[in-house]
Amino acid sequence: MGMHLSYVVRNTGKLSFPFGMGWHPYFALENPNTATIHFQADKEYKVDHNLIPNGTVDYKKPFISLANTQLDTAYKLTSSKVILDTETYRLKMTVPYQNFLQLFIPSDRQSIAVEPMTCIANAFNNGNGVKTLAVGASFHWEVHVALEKK
Repeated sequence: MGMHLSYVVRNTGKLSFPFGMGWHPYFALENPNTATIHFQADKEYKVDHNLIPNGTVDYKKPFISLANTQLDTAYKLTSSKVILDTETYRLKMTVPYQNFLQLFIPSDRQSIAVEPMTCIANAFNNGNGVKTLAVGASFHWEVHVALEKK
């Protein structure tokens, strides 16, 4: 079981424009204490008290255990594969290479947002991942999701 999302942004105007995009799905966590998420990244973005990115730290972990973990964090991906592994299913997401991943766990811990994005929060101010689309140009972005029941 799975799905394929394909986005196309076309500039039909008379000026170039900056943009960013992302997909913000939530996935159920029946038992977050046994779930893990696997991805490869080289940077983790730190945020201030308003959740505005204000710096990076190197990131080298192969996975994050969701047990007792709170997340509202962005990462700079170095691979296109993201895997959410739970007790009852494995979700495999393929995202465009060299993009960003935002992970968020709400306070009720019943779900996780696994959010591939072309840029991070506040990108128009910090420049991290902002795209510029020239007049007449197009930008294509695809996400593939496969779901395996255990």
